[in-house]
Amino acid sequence: MKKEAITTKQLIFLMMLFIFGTTSTIGVHTGVTQDAWISTILAIIFSLPMVVVFARIISLYPEKNLFDIMQEVFGPVTGKILIILMIWYALFAGSNVVCIINNFIKITSLIGTPRLIISITFIAIAAYLAISKLNGFGKGSVTVFFIVIAATVITILMSLGKIKNFNNLFPIANHSISQIAGGAWDIFAMPFAEVVLFLGLADVIKRKKNESIYKAFIYATLIAGVILLIVNLRNLLLLGSYLLESSYFPSYKTARILGIKDILERIEGLLTYNFMMAGIAKLTVCIIFAAKGTTKLFGLKNYKTLIAPISLLLLSLCLVGNDNIIEIFDFIHVYKYYALPFQIIIPLIVWIGAEIKTRSDKTKSENTQSIPEP
Repeated sequence: MKKEAITTKQLIFLMMLFIFGTTSTIGVHTGVTQDAWISTILAIIFSLPMVVVFARIISLYPEKNLFDIMQEVFGPVTGKILIILMIWYALFAGSNVVCIINNFIKITSLIGTPRLIISITFIAIAAYLAISKLNGFGKGSVTVFFIVIAATVITILMSLGKIKNFNNLFPIANHSISQIAGGAWDIFAMPFAEVVLFLGLADVIKRKKNESIYKAFIYATLIAGVILLIVNLRNLLLLGSYLLESSYFPSYKTARILGIKDILERIEGLLTYNFMMAGIAKLTVCIIFAAKGTTKLFGLKNYKTLIAPISLLLLSLCLVGNDNIIEIFDFIHVYKYYALPFQIIIPLIVWIGAEIKTRSDKTKSENTQSIPEP
């Protein structure tokens, strides 16, 4: 049977959709109002060393995912403990996506719809994509990303005529360095550092000889980061700092005031589509990551047989989770501490262990080859 794979180019588009898509709608809630764009730039800079670490882990063990590497580097016991921790993070990140989608739909359109119905619908779609062929998922992510970008460009162009002045940007750097850095950390944790979940898909990445996994991670981070920065600036210039910070979905609110009279109105539907498609893609990555990790944990062969149980577990987490929009967005400022072990500490431990293990194996191999035959 032919092994499923996604190409490096598809990986770049999927990562950009993963980073940019949902965050472009919910915005960045940093608490530094008009200085949020500075925090966004710092977050992009902070992200680059970590995505290089992620790429380095993949390059040290080609055609192996994070779970294979953990067990090979740390052994079965420690490796499984780390796998369990990362599975939990994927489930938590996925449930967080569903909770935000739930609140977005209930606030903007289907006010009386039970969250159970919304959760089942989106988890079922993501589960179907996870069970389907990965190359189809990769190709689909490219198409969806271009649709998302087209909608974003349309809203940006339409906003140019409504921006009368740039007073909303001032005063620049009105907050302390620690506050701006704290805002950058918020944005780093969600969404940039969440690409650690792509380490679980490393075994299905198909690379040509001239393609670099480092460039894939860096390009995706930079391009998505720049687009996110432009969107944040657009929202700030149109809404103002205080309205921006008090809005749960600033891009949606911005889209509602855009339009060409008697020609094009109600374009916020484009933003709704963006959010739904990007959210489904992100949720699919979380499900695949958790299923692959569980497969490795129990020594199974096909992760797709676990997609349904993982999806049901994810649904359970969504239903017992918090459904209060205020507390969900307040948790974003706590999330950076909660996600720290999964996004930074564990990947750094795996990277250091992988470097030591590969060098040790290389030394042993060279010593074995240098021993003359009797």
